[in-house]
Amino acid sequence: MRGIIFCTNDFLPGCSRPTRVAGLRREITEQPGARIAIDLERQVVTAPSGTVHHFGIDPFRKQCLLQGVAEIELTPVTATRSRHSSDGRPAN
Repeated sequence: MRGIIFCTNDFLPGCSRPTRVAGLRREITEQPGARIAIDLERQVVTAPSGTVHHFGIDPFRKQCLLQGVAEIELTPVTATRSRHSSDGRPAN
């Protein structure tokens, strides 16, 4: 069910087509215990029926997910850098 949440929040843009989401939702509802497989490296979602749906994702987001890094974790690094001038000294 988690994959459906990402799809409906447009996290996986290629998966956000309403008919595709409705089809996936129908399959998991009609088949108790059914599973959806998401292969981020190959950028595919496999429905319980075996149907494979390809999706696109921003390369940066994909790398963050594959490496287990949340975008928010990168914020302190950026904030620290912005407080310093190009030569590394604190900016005024």
